[in-house]
Amino acid sequence: MKKVCIVGYGAIGPVHAKALESVEQAEIYAICDIDAEKRRLCKEKYQVVEYDDFDTMLQDDKIDAVHICTPHYLHFEMIKKALDAGKRVVVEKPAVMKKEELQALYDGYDVKKIFPIVQNRSQRCIKELIKRTADEKACGKLLGVKGIVTWSRD
Repeated sequence: MKKVCIVGYGAIGPVHAKALESVEQAEIYAICDIDAEKRRLCKEKYQVVEYDDFDTMLQDDKIDAVHICTPHYLHFEMIKKALDAGKRVVVEKPAVMKKEELQALYDGYDVKKIFPIVQNRSQRCIKELIKRTADEKACGKLLGVKGIVTWSRD
């Protein structure tokens, strides 16, 4: 069972928590957020370990993976630190803010340990990226793709 820490329990963190409830191989182990009230909400619901500091949380050897649900401009540094600490990373979109940051991750890290959330999956450029990634096996063997839309937009 993989132990997961959700980093950022604002708008999207609770969505990740709910999704993790249905994953048999994962357990919500910890919450990391600078907002004490958000940590309290998560702790009450899931009985998790609390962290108010990202770097301190990364020192917890029980954590296998982090779900980064923070503002976009924080993602790049958090991804690097998490990978350096030996964690797997699920990161909300956009994974990084600049093409150079993405290239730095490809050049310096095992990208098979980074799992970006991709929306706008019906856009041609996203379809082409997914197909190219799968064809080139750039991130290993593609095991599956899942897309869920829970609302309707006119």
